[in-house]
Amino acid sequence: MNFSKQLYQTIQNTIHTFDIIDTFDRESVFADLVKFCRDISSQEDTFKMYFVFNKYKKILLFLREENFVLAEYNLEYLINKNINYSNEVIKDSMDSLYFPVVAYYFYRKKDYTKALLNINEAYDKFDKLYQQGYHHIIFNYVEQKINEFRILIREEKFNDSIDLVKELFQNILSDKCFYHYNITFRSICLNDEELISYLNYIVDICSISLIINKNYLKIEDEHALSFVQVMIDVFSNSFLEKEYIPSLESLKLLLKGKTQEGLHYIYTYSSVVLNKNTCCSFAYIYYRVLLEYLYLNDMQLYNKSVSILNTKKETSSYQCFVEKLLQDEFQRKSENCLI
Repeated sequence: MNFSKQLYQTIQNTIHTFDIIDTFDRESVFADLVKFCRDISSQEDTFKMYFVFNKYKKILLFLREENFVLAEYNLEYLINKNINYSNEVIKDSMDSLYFPVVAYYFYRKKDYTKALLNINEAYDKFDKLYQQGYHHIIFNYVEQKINEFRILIREEKFNDSIDLVKELFQNILSDKCFYHYNITFRSICLNDEELISYLNYIVDICSISLIINKNYLKIEDEHALSFVQVMIDVFSNSFLEKEYIPSLESLKLLLKGKTQEGLHYIYTYSSVVLNKNTCCSFAYIYYRVLLEYLYLNDMQLYNKSVSILNTKKETSSYQCFVEKLLQDEFQRKSENCLI
């Protein structure tokens, strides 16, 4: 069997494993807070919590659209409204959401000093809630670590950003404690599937910043290779070694410019490199490189591969990475744009 046929079969035999992907539900963070406060909340408290949370969501949406006027209007509205709750625990719970929103406002305004100040205010609220028995607050803690990572990327402090990510993953995988909290991250997750979906969520954010430049892999990029090596070091000898190391090793080969070796590795270990536990950014990279090879070497198998991807519009994989792959291939055909 020639190599093109083997790569086509890799696409054919693995893409269906992504039909249903367990993704991290960020909305559950607020639902967990409401549940935690339920026994000490009045009906009015609960109504206020939902009202304020929906305001926060609107503010974040306006900020993503760079509509600072409406974002500032809604922030000022909440400040002037000075909404009170029946107890301090509920106030701390809502403040744990407020400070990250304000931090994001300053992040979008490129005032990273004030963004970090508000992240630190959020950490103080997280600690109070943890002491009051709300252990799921460590999910919020991770979110703000990710935001610290984003700030370091914007400041082009790439080595610092990789150090932060390394420490974050070490704490998530630790069997002793998570940072200064006397609990493990794994024990808070429902199961290892939820843990993997959360890890993949973080890896995808890091990948977009460190190993992908628009639609292109950062081949032989110092920071991209450093990030992947750090991930290999962190996951080696961990309880998730089998789930992550093969995928990271294939990515390392591709980033070193050893495309043929990387493709051979993906084909040889396809069942562990490409499956429902593979993070979306890695899956996008691997299928993109597979399609690139077929485009250059066997147009018939390339077209058959694209046809397979077009059958995935009703699956989880479509939103995660297949839609982007199809857009890229359309652009490739129209502009002869190659990786």
